Order: sequence, then C-alpha cells, then structure tokens
Amino acid sequence: MPIVFALASGSLSGLPVEPRQREELLLTASQSVFAVATLSSLSLSLREAGLLLVLFFAQFVIGALVPRPYHGFELIAVSAMYLVLGVAILLRNRGQLRALLRDGLRTPHEEMRAA
Repeated sequence: MPIVFALASGSLSGLPVEPRQREELLLTASQSVFAVATLSSLSLSLREAGLLLVLFFAQFVIGALVPRPYHGFELIAVSAMYLVLGVAILLRNRGQLRALLRDGLRTPHEEMRAA
C-alpha cells in the first residue's frame, strides 16, 4: 500500500500514519512474527496456543487498566512480548529452519507432494 500511495501521490512519501496507527501496525507485525515462529515447527503446542491466547487478551485487559495518558505503551509492551517469544521459538527450532527453508524455497512442488 505505501508504494501504491507514493505512486498515486507522485511523491516518495509514505502513508500518513498517526501514532496510534503506528502502534497497531507494530502489534500486527509482532503477532505475525510470533505466528511464523510458532508455525516454523510445523505444529502448534498447547503452550504456544495458550501464549497466543493470553497475549491476545492481555492487550485488551492492559489497555483497560492503563491510564489514558499512557495509552499506546500497552501495545508496545505486548508487541515486545510477541517479538521476544517469537525470537525464542525461532532460536529453539533453529535446527529445523534450514530444512524448512530448503523445502519451501528450493524443493520442487511435485517432489514435496510425492513425499
């Protein structure tokens, strides 16, 4: 979208994004990192599913408890937790990542389907 916006506006500037939207984008990107890390093991453990559920609801509970002047910090804190947990999962599964990347990027589809 930023590229389309820049082309349509005839400039090199990105999308005009307010601070709250920036925090929401960070949260979405962090959740995506956690999801990719979780799925890199090609399975979802009960602990990982529980972490996802707890973090998802934590952003709403923390948001309701944080005083108004500090709104936004809860999204940054939850985003940091998603990122830390995602990196930890990737480090734990680092031995499987090379084979996963090879299968995803180099192995022909017919060969994977046959297996």
